[in-house]
Amino acid sequence: MSGLSGSKVFESVSVSEPWASGRAAASVELTRAATTRLGVRGLTVVRKDGTEFDTTAVRSGQTKKTVFLPVGRATLTAVDFDGRTVGRVAVAVRGKKVV
Repeated sequence: MSGLSGSKVFESVSVSEPWASGRAAASVELTRAATTRLGVRGLTVVRKDGTEFDTTAVRSGQTKKTVFLPVGRATLTAVDFDGRTVGRVAVAVRGKKVV
């Protein structure tokens, strides 16, 4: 995964089980500021071809969320209540790892 170091939004992204049916459940940990000061209200996973793969809402103060990532490369994007991108991280799922 790239872009995580120094992120104001993402603390970590990890998977605990091997992928199945072309996707893997990923645990996303957000910084404390993400949903409060930065106003993150949603996470969107976008495949490398630009199509949306998964999306989920985030509540104020929430720091942990599960999203589905496609096998291969994708981008995890955090958006605020106006739909503006607050942060993004490139991810790639291989086996039991997000790289």
